[in-house]
Amino acid sequence: MRIGLLTVLALALAGCSSPGGDGFQDAFRITDQMRAAALESADISAMRGDLDYIAAWHVDRRTGVAGALKPGLDDAALDAMEAELGCKLPRELRALWRWRNGHPDTSTVHSFVWYHQLMPADEAMQQYRSLRSQHLLDWDRSWFPVMFFQEEWYFVECASATVEASPLMFYFTESGPQEAYRSLTSYFATARETMENGGVSVDGPDAEMDGDIKVAAAAHAKYNPGIAFPYYVPE
Repeated sequence: MRIGLLTVLALALAGCSSPGGDGFQDAFRITDQMRAAALESADISAMRGDLDYIAAWHVDRRTGVAGALKPGLDDAALDAMEAELGCKLPRELRALWRWRNGHPDTSTVHSFVWYHQLMPADEAMQQYRSLRSQHLLDWDRSWFPVMFFQEEWYFVECASATVEASPLMFYFTESGPQEAYRSLTSYFATARETMENGGVSVDGPDAEMDGDIKVAAAAHAKYNPGIAFPYYVPE
């Protein structure tokens, strides 16, 4: 594994598989209540501040991640992407890709947040096409992946009309989809607070990234009330 934190979270995920381990949960759907919570939590200005903080955190710790982020996209590129999709991405995601166009997976040892790749728009489109072509029984065609690692994805809803924000969902092939964060705003706020409180530490581009999952879980509970943390937290 690339980092110590990855090992911790991967082991934690083992505790999150569906009961009995012999099948997926009942069909998962994004509800109107989840959508309302996403809109309530969305704050694109605050999200940009958190993105800047996380990038500076990487600069201070010499991970190489901040310098590897791709330049942001313009609205014309994002409009063309939506035209190809035939649906509308949430404004939060558009704002994220205008800020920076993701982080190429092979460019550094570490990732922008935790161990999932913050995908550039073109890579996200490739993943979207791949997931649709696989005809997974528990993957909805309106879901659009944003972050990725092996058999895990974080995704948003690509809707018929433009909305400020989407719930951020987590999909693991061994357990299926689940609600994970109220929105991208909540995701990056959780990451920032975890970093501020010492829940993640690293020094240098090749050093292992260590983490305290309890600190991450506490930040998650603050910004995502009523939503289960997507990893097992040991006593």
